[in-house]
Amino acid sequence: MTHRRAAFTLVELLVVIGIIALLISILLPALGRAKGAANTVKCLSNLRQLATAARVQATERNGFIQLVGEKERATILDPSKSKFIWYRDGGNNLVPLDWASALLPYLGDKTSIDKIFKDSPGKRDVYKCPSDSFQEDTKPGYRITVNIGLSNTADYVPASYGINADIACGIDPGNGQGYYNYNTVLGVYQGPGRPATIPLGARLNKVNRAAETALFADMGVRPMQDVAQVVGNPTSNKLMRMSDELAFSTDDFDLSPPRIPGAAAITDDVQGTMEYVNRTKRLPFDRHGGKRVGNSWRNGKLNVAFADGHAETMLQDDLKKVRVSPYKW
Repeated sequence: MTHRRAAFTLVELLVVIGIIALLISILLPALGRAKGAANTVKCLSNLRQLATAARVQATERNGFIQLVGEKERATILDPSKSKFIWYRDGGNNLVPLDWASALLPYLGDKTSIDKIFKDSPGKRDVYKCPSDSFQEDTKPGYRITVNIGLSNTADYVPASYGINADIACGIDPGNGQGYYNYNTVLGVYQGPGRPATIPLGARLNKVNRAAETALFADMGVRPMQDVAQVVGNPTSNKLMRMSDELAFSTDDFDLSPPRIPGAAAITDDVQGTMEYVNRTKRLPFDRHGGKRVGNSWRNGKLNVAFADGHAETMLQDDLKKVRVSPYKW
């Protein structure tokens, strides 16, 4: 007797296909969330490594991390070439490395003191958040304005994290003012009713409440926005007002008012914190699940490495707990 195998009918096949499609539609969002969570953890690990490297650098160099400042001021502040890391450029001149490249030896890349972080195959990914979509762009990354090691300081660099300028910037001994670059005067918040003061001059060991003060954080917003224009003051010429700059500060950089449209007023409980930076449209909440609604973000998160070396994922609503000013207030 001949037995014929039963075959799927067209209806049964369509039902199976429908079930598979339904399962895929259910699983894809969960897989996306799992990937996002993994990327957030990897980003947090990157920041923790940078903070740990900075602390080792400070331990080795009498409390100093790499200065964020021009070579002329660095030369005055470090005549013995012992506080900061220097290298010889193409003209055989000693110049300071940028802050990111200066961390390479403390991240384990000791192959060349003159190496720029983007040219380190083993360590360059430590500087990039895996959820930062602009690292895959045709012009990847953001700006490190004070970056002597790059051939063109206007170029974007493959990094996703900014440094606390209130800690790392230098002071001009000639006039006693702090500077981010040649002409951007930096005034650091030091408490209610008190005038702005100078940055710490890269002295990590002088940070007050180091466990609460940000050293590195997710930073860089593109497409680039001139924050001064965002808040209605396009006459400002401060470089760090640009949203694609890899640095943050408690200085308002001549912004009036220093906040994005619709944001709450700047009060004393905000001024010295990362919430202040948030209100000037400089934080990339899109990296870790935030959604833009009008002029603001919802459910945003920010990865932050603190001056004591630990790192945390901070909720958008908790940014007032993250200190930026390194002073006691």
